[in-house]
Amino acid sequence: MVMDAPQAVGRFSLMENGSLTVREASVFDRGTYLCKVSTEYGTSVMTVPVIVIAYPPRITSEPAPVIYARPGNSVKLN
Repeated sequence: MVMDAPQAVGRFSLMENGSLTVREASVFDRGTYLCKVSTEYGTSVMTVPVIVIAYPPRITSEPAPVIYARPGNSVKLN
């Protein structure tokens, strides 16, 4: 994909300041991204390797203890 002006294409947005934003990045967006600038003074190219790390959810605390209540009573959960 080539983006040469501020625009949005799918999940990719090229901003006015030259920043590239990728919404909802996934591991499939990994790779080497290339930025090329050309002016009347010459051309400059920069490559940036992008790694997207996706970890599965992890439970970090133990389950809450069982709370007993009689029918009709209020129960407060934190």
